[in-house]
Amino acid sequence: MERMHEQFREALPIIDKLEENGYNAFFVGGAVRDVILGRDIKDIDIATSALPHQILELFPKTIDVGAEHGTIVVIHKESSYEVTTFRQDEEYKDFRRPASVVFIDSLIEDLKRRDFTMNAMAMTKDGHIIDPFLGQQAILNREIITVGKPEDRFHEDALRMLRAIRFCAQLSFNLAERTIQAIIKHAALLKHVSIERISTEFEKILAGINASAAIKLMFETTLIKYMPCINSDINVDTFIHIKWEQLTTATERWTMFVYLLDLEDVKMCLKKWKLPMKVIRSVSSNIHYLTKDGAWTNKTLYDAGLETVLEVERIRAIHGELDPEPHLAAFRSQFAALPIHNKKQIAVTGHDVAEWLQIERGPAIGEWLANIELQILNGQLENTKVAVREWLIKCKQTSVKHY
Repeated sequence: MERMHEQFREALPIIDKLEENGYNAFFVGGAVRDVILGRDIKDIDIATSALPHQILELFPKTIDVGAEHGTIVVIHKESSYEVTTFRQDEEYKDFRRPASVVFIDSLIEDLKRRDFTMNAMAMTKDGHIIDPFLGQQAILNREIITVGKPEDRFHEDALRMLRAIRFCAQLSFNLAERTIQAIIKHAALLKHVSIERISTEFEKILAGINASAAIKLMFETTLIKYMPCINSDINVDTFIHIKWEQLTTATERWTMFVYLLDLEDVKMCLKKWKLPMKVIRSVSSNIHYLTKDGAWTNKTLYDAGLETVLEVERIRAIHGELDPEPHLAAFRSQFAALPIHNKKQIAVTGHDVAEWLQIERGPAIGEWLANIELQILNGQLENTKVAVREWLIKCKQTSVKHY
């Protein structure tokens, strides 16, 4: 008990209550794997012989997220835990989900339906690991092995092929040879998986500590062919020389990905990936500045904003196989030296312009403000009310147009 991770200890009252009422209950899934790996634990999942309606009766705070599939969320001390009845999956449909499930009373049979051996372990409340499919040995060997025949697991849910690659990226594990051959044979099944599910997995692949090796595996297994926007003649070397782990955000990773593809219509591609509009806009902006001719000017630095400037230049540095941090320092300094960093810092308002020029509010005010902004950025006008007022009056007196 002393060695049990704090997050498991916090969930023990749930297991205790289930056992006190005559049910078996165990910690299962990724949390058990991650505690063995020494990784941060995210969600704690529990498997039990109790049926969904019995779980609902036992705990005062619950959320029915899928009782028909055996899963109830139990709320305990402000934390949420998925508690799922031991089950067997009936025949799968659409290569992604079972047509129905059967509730059973066997932990081992429940573990047998899971994807990979490292994910098919359970842990008792005393910290004892139940490992019927040698998941600990697979972890020791740093190998991704399916529970049972890989062909069966991939026919049940074709996304598991991409999940196998994702675990390689995240854990720096290798695929078992039998797993590789099964993915090559059944790669086309990925066509049956929704692009939203594929996007989620692919984004995790790009974020992995060993993304380059994982992307190489996607080429070797031909899974890459079933990703949106990928041409058949794309070269694997284009992707694997990139140190993906140096990219810091999902936006940077998607930007690098589409930049390497050298696409004519970036937005169209990103929409095919069903990415959020916020990501699409940010990536499109990054690509705009990445492909723009010429060095940064005060105006382009200002228009882009510091976040975009740093993302673009980090991508440029990593693409050029440079250390990004020294490269970025110069751009941080250049941006900091701008006379203004946003419109709110301009010393005058539209009301000031209208009053000084004695003109009505309208589009002309916005044009004058844009010109004032440009003059300040170019160092031709001091950002003070006095200086701007003098400049405006001089422009009016000499009839010098602002465009």
